[in-house]
Amino acid sequence: MCIDNINVGVQFSEYKNYPEKQPFHPPEKFPEFPHTECDSNNHLYKQMRDLFYQYELDKENFNTPHWNPFQSFIKPGMTVFIKTNTVHHQHKKNGDLFSIIIHASVLRPILDYTCLALQGKGKIIIGDSQVYDADFDKAMINSGIKDLLDWYRKQTEISIECFDLRINRAKRTIFYGRWAREEIKKDPRGYSFVDLKSESYFNGINPDKLRIGIASYKQMKKYHSNGQHQYLFPNSLLESDVIINLPKLKTHRRTGVTLAVKNFMGLPALKDTLPHFMVGSPKEGGDQYINPSIRKKM
Repeated sequence: MCIDNINVGVQFSEYKNYPEKQPFHPPEKFPEFPHTECDSNNHLYKQMRDLFYQYELDKENFNTPHWNPFQSFIKPGMTVFIKTNTVHHQHKKNGDLFSIIIHASVLRPILDYTCLALQGKGKIIIGDSQVYDADFDKAMINSGIKDLLDWYRKQTEISIECFDLRINRAKRTIFYGRWAREEIKKDPRGYSFVDLKSESYFNGINPDKLRIGIASYKQMKKYHSNGQHQYLFPNSLLESDVIINLPKLKTHRRTGVTLAVKNFMGLPALKDTLPHFMVGSPKEGGDQYINPSIRKKM
């Protein structure tokens, strides 16, 4: 499957809650997994499976022991990167955490069919570049992903890695409660800049207007000026053969709704390289807010 594939599959559910029982076994035995344990309460697994069929993945072998929906883009020996949407470890307004991040039960069928395609040979890497004040380890625990991976690693010979993609994160300072940065750099393969140069959609835009709410625009200007438009990525992502995008469908103040493209904004390892908006209103050459405002400008 390539990025130009425009097939769309939709599943509607009568259920309002995610499955609760780890490790989120399928609700029944399927021909491709005849020896898997079952959890009759896990409605989500079957819906994910039906979704792959709607995408027409290995359609001719569906409901047979030979069905392997990911085999068209995952081959044995490949490295598969799974980008989860785990932007934060808590809901800042004390709401439902799973209204903003994915649940581990969504990841389980992705792991199953990825491993089926890899046939015991290859590597799986899971990661996210959260907002600066998020705790990655807590997010993995709260989402259920840590427990799922602890179990899953015992079921397969395929290497499964999971780490924070950021090179730094926020730490509290003693002055005014402002956020400082501490280095983390979890990717064992290091990090690399990708420069889009004239291919960037920011090319020709005044770099002084580029902003992100959680990083210094003065730092950002270093990466988006003088003909360069650089983004820092973890090498584990850049060296992967396949990327599987697991976004969380939710509303968003800037994009309106979070889908696959928005989830990819959690790939760069350094937020200073990732413009989110242009300061000011459209009449002022920006897109930060609708109408000119002296108060907001101040």
